[in-house]
Amino acid sequence: MALSLGSFTFSGRYGAIVEQPPEVAMQRIQFPGAYGEAHLLFPPGGTSLQCEYILDGLASRAALKYQVSLLHSWAGILTGTLNQDGVTWTGVTFLGWTPTGLPSNDPHHDYTQFGVLQFRRQVIQ
Repeated sequence: MALSLGSFTFSGRYGAIVEQPPEVAMQRIQFPGAYGEAHLLFPPGGTSLQCEYILDGLASRAALKYQVSLLHSWAGILTGTLNQDGVTWTGVTFLGWTPTGLPSNDPHHDYTQFGVLQFRRQVIQ
């Protein structure tokens, strides 16, 4: 099983993609002397996608730092179809990877860092 965006494959352990609802652009209007409010709704915008991603099995803190810097360097550059184990999302851009805690060093002296991959999907009408 694999997680890929365009021609790039993310190696390592990952969780299921979580898709947020599309963003709805809305403007609220209230008129003086009138009770309540009116809503102007516009077509839905893009949606955020994310999944847990674990950097592990790294021999040193420097190797971990290097892997994190690679993930950061691809932000905004990787685009295309996101594919997770045969399920696809089109029009996706990689936004980055956010750590969700401090790095750890397990008993086997491998460095591990938990985090979240973040993507943005365009909704084309």
